Amino acid sequence: MGHPQGLTGRVRLHSSLPLASLKGVTRLQVGGVWLAVEGWGGAPTAPTVKLVGVSSRDAVAALNGQDLHADPSELQAGPDRVFYHDLVGLPVFDPLGNSLGVVLDVLENGPQDLLVISVAGEERLAPLQAPYVRLLEGRIELDAPPGLLDDEA
Repeated sequence: MGHPQGLTGRVRLHSSLPLASLKGVTRLQVGGVWLAVEGWGGAPTAPTVKLVGVSSRDAVAALNGQDLHADPSELQAGPDRVFYHDLVGLPVFDPLGNSLGVVLDVLENGPQDLLVISVAGEERLAPLQAPYVRLLEGRIELDAPPGLLDDEA
């Protein structure tokens, strides 16, 4: 949760999502408690939110630092954006169409996010980055260097 924006309980969010992706969100979970959204505002890349029951600068300050979560079904991805939770469960193929496994998770790992892929019953990591990964319709194509997903080097 971000810092107060103004005097009436509006919060500036630190979000990787633009305002347009957030406008459909009707409630946010703050510190394990769901709060209704009263309204969205701010700049396209610096969204602000007004939450029901958070009506002062002091109330926002008391929530500062709390994790904020939205219901993924309310987020609006847009044509050039994919949410990590949408990648979980997708099958992974090599460029020749051979099945490699399935995405179990996505790790936000600082400078390089990683796909966690189940390969022959074992978890393997692959960089979530072009040119290695291409998101196709309903699947992921992974052009993995030798040794990345197996024990060959």
